[in-house]
Amino acid sequence: MNTNNVVLLPTIAYRPSASRAIRFDALHPGSTFRIEAEPSRGIKKVRDGRVYRKDRNGFFSVDTITGAGVVLMPHDLVMPVVKDKEAMTKLKQGKHPNAKQHETPHAVDNKQKAAV
Repeated sequence: MNTNNVVLLPTIAYRPSASRAIRFDALHPGSTFRIEAEPSRGIKKVRDGRVYRKDRNGFFSVDTITGAGVVLMPHDLVMPVVKDKEAMTKLKQGKHPNAKQHETPHAVDNKQKAAV
């Protein structure tokens, strides 16, 4: 995947869009999600907070920030997420409590260039 055209967003800018986790095979290609459980690997609860985007290939997904790939089985559980506009507004204004630690790599690069 070409990461040059991908908007890098911190994971706090997403909120769940469903009331409960769904099976990975029920998720539409292009949807964003977090992994909840991987019964295929014997993991009941995943501590992975990263946001992924489902690829057109049935089992493959891509991390929205790093572009790294992950393979999931159809019966693994995922939580669909959407961008949280309120959190994004607070991040842009610097008012979000975690705004400093969740800056995108581009924002950090721009601050370093401005300091020079």
